[in-house]
Amino acid sequence: MNAVKSFIIGHWPVLRMRTIILGILVFVAALPGIGALYLRVYENALVRQTEAEVRAVGVALAQAAVLEWNTPAGGLHPRLAPLRPHHFAAIDLQRIPILPDATPHAHTLSPADVSVQHYAAQHAPLFAEIERQIGVRLMLLDQQGVIAYGDWEGSRFDQPLELKIALAGQPATVLRRNDLDPPSWLVAVFSKAAGSHLIHSEPVIVNGRVVAVIVVSKPPQDVLTSMWLDRYKIELGVALIFGMLVLLSLTLARAIVRPIERLSAAAHGVATGRGSVPANPSLAVVEINALYDQYRAMSATIASRAGYLRDFAAALSHEFKTPLTGIRGGIELLQDHGTEMDAAKHAQFLDNMAGDATRLTHLLSRLMELAQADLQYPDGHVRADVAEVLRVVIDGLRTPGFGITLILGKSLPAAAIDAASFERVATILIENARQAGATSLSITAHAVADAVELHFQDNGPGIPPADTARIFAPFFTSRRANGGTGLGLAIARSLVEAHGGRLALDSAGEGACFTVVLRAAPGEP
Repeated sequence: MNAVKSFIIGHWPVLRMRTIILGILVFVAALPGIGALYLRVYENALVRQTEAEVRAVGVALAQAAVLEWNTPAGGLHPRLAPLRPHHFAAIDLQRIPILPDATPHAHTLSPADVSVQHYAAQHAPLFAEIERQIGVRLMLLDQQGVIAYGDWEGSRFDQPLELKIALAGQPATVLRRNDLDPPSWLVAVFSKAAGSHLIHSEPVIVNGRVVAVIVVSKPPQDVLTSMWLDRYKIELGVALIFGMLVLLSLTLARAIVRPIERLSAAAHGVATGRGSVPANPSLAVVEINALYDQYRAMSATIASRAGYLRDFAAALSHEFKTPLTGIRGGIELLQDHGTEMDAAKHAQFLDNMAGDATRLTHLLSRLMELAQADLQYPDGHVRADVAEVLRVVIDGLRTPGFGITLILGKSLPAAAIDAASFERVATILIENARQAGATSLSITAHAVADAVELHFQDNGPGIPPADTARIFAPFFTSRRANGGTGLGLAIARSLVEAHGGRLALDSAGEGACFTVVLRAAPGEP
């Protein structure tokens, strides 16, 4: 069993859900048509089987009659005429019309030809036995259409289509209604040929002349009776169809329903804090696999965000605690000893409290920037002229003690980021270099494949190896005593990543180099 499952899984094609559902619906919708087509083909086969029987009887009797027919030349057996092709290749219920019933006239002015009467009287027992054994009805007619043997003996046919063809020397088979034996309504619903009979007219040709016509008729077996006789085969076909439906249902359940149920249970577990991401289903469906991958990415993002929020809350509590403690301590001292302090001491405490309040204000402002950066979503229509934005930022931040060099590559495309966000990123990286003690900064920008790559290289003291892993973490800073919040690089990275780009530290030690990679704007070469 495991080997079969492994074989199916190994050879299961990765299909789209709409393809699987469409295939099942088409299969189910086609079942009535397939059943109707089978019924018509089956009925056609029954009619053709009956046609073969009546034609075989007609040909055999006609050839036997030719061998025994009396001739004027001393009773010698005449030469057999070669068998001629059937006038109709085969009865086809879709192409051959069912003709109305044809009954002979009740009276005729002249009796049948003497030789035909003699042959009929001589072979009547044989004809009767054939009718009994094979279930056909026989008639022997002379060249005028007068019946010498069979029902309505002595009557004359008004030469219907098949008789005209036979009297002209060609065999013919037609399908006619049988008004004397109408079918039941149930049989008529399922069978087009119900209540009809096949009539085959075979000419007896002696010395090139039609001397008589043998007419053989038999009703084709009705569909219901034949289906009952073949019920075991039909039951097998029905079982195979239902087996296919069960197999399709199991496939649908295994490939679509069960994976969705597992994913729903996993989502409920995640909502309650105890969930885990299930493995991709073994029977792959494109949309289900994509859903599992997206769920896995979402779960990882939620876990990352949860960890980020925990760390952020802890860091925020720590950052706020120091200035708030200073403000509270100053207030308590002023409340308890304010009247005893001299003016200089009083002013010193007020200045310290104002400094702590200013730090809190600055910290809140940067936190708002970080929140806005985290909440940004990529927009496929934004674009920024990298060279123009860098020139504006450099003009505003270049000072006599801090030089900035800009090197631009040829055919620099626009970047897929809005100008304000890119300006903020560039400002943070330049200010970071200057505040770190650098005296010069080199900015290079060039096109790489479908992106714009920028390098911000300064000549500052660089970043210690121990700090490289934490350089982009919120609130991490080595300049806290100088008013640093540790949020600048976190804001810059959030802005870049929000637009599908990448910000990374490329070197440490002698100077620092930050690399920014931004996607080229749509429509850019």
